Amino acid sequence: ELRQSPAMDFFELKGVCDLNQELAKDVAAEYGTSVIANLDNILNDDSIDAVALMTPPWGRRALIEKIAARKKHIMTTKPFELDPAEGIEALRIAKDAGIVIYMNSPAPDVSEDMKQIEIWSKEFKLGSPVGARAEMWAKKKVRPGDSWYKDRKRCPVAPIFRIGIYLINKLVLLFGEAESVQVMHTILNPESPLPTTAQLSIRFNTGAICSVYVSFDVQDGMDHRNSFTINFERGTLYSNVGPMKPDMTRSGIHLELVTPSEKEGHSVTTIKSIYDIHSYPWESFFKAINGSHSPQDGYSDKIIAGLNIIEAMAKAEVSGKTEAVRQIVRK
Repeated sequence: ELRQSPAMDFFELKGVCDLNQELAKDVAAEYGTSVIANLDNILNDDSIDAVALMTPPWGRRALIEKIAARKKHIMTTKPFELDPAEGIEALRIAKDAGIVIYMNSPAPDVSEDMKQIEIWSKEFKLGSPVGARAEMWAKKKVRPGDSWYKDRKRCPVAPIFRIGIYLINKLVLLFGEAESVQVMHTILNPESPLPTTAQLSIRFNTGAICSVYVSFDVQDGMDHRNSFTINFERGTLYSNVGPMKPDMTRSGIHLELVTPSEKEGHSVTTIKSIYDIHSYPWESFFKAINGSHSPQDGYSDKIIAGLNIIEAMAKAEVSGKTEAVRQIVRK
């Protein structure tokens, strides 16, 4: 993304760094940049203003603390951390250091589809959201070698932890904090040490009940496409449900809202398509570094609310029971 617009309009890629030196060399050669030997070399380079921290989530807080100490801004990725307490501490460290820390999910900006849902909610008087089904699938091959993806403690309920976090974070934006969770999963690929298809049930504090289904066993040309069915008191929203529209890309969002018509037993469908969806908020990150952008209200709490669900999900995977979700303590 840093070699494409909009990211390249705001940032120069100074170099890449990885523990795997051969991988770093290959990537640097592919993208025409340099290899930086280690994190200390990045931190000691005054010409570098920001770090794209794309490490596994466990232990990320320690890296954020080290980067923040040198006043470099951070773009990172989902899930933010494995441990919610460490996530809270990482956000505090960044705030105290006066640096910007943004990520792809949840994003610092209210997304265009969420804006449209809010518009429709008011226009059609949809009432409260009652529940939702969220789905995503892909065909994932088992990675060779030793990887945190094969560690159940570091990658609980693997399909949902790896890519279902996008769905969880979107549900948090709609429903708020969760109360409890349940988990079911299975291994359909005999070569995989971890589950390849999973479902997470979430009961939110509002009473709404939602499910998150993710599979690594499906190949249909719609890999990693977020799909939601959201029931409101007076309407149902379909987001990317069904086959992909001919004019849409995988990252685009096709919304259909079904509401009751004046004629009993009939309904009205309202349609909206949203294009040019970018994975990382590079422009907002640039503006925030320069003091001209602030994240959406409650951004930190929304990050942590998703991690709290992940924490409870990990417990439910082990216990096989319904597990309570940790609540955010606001001072």
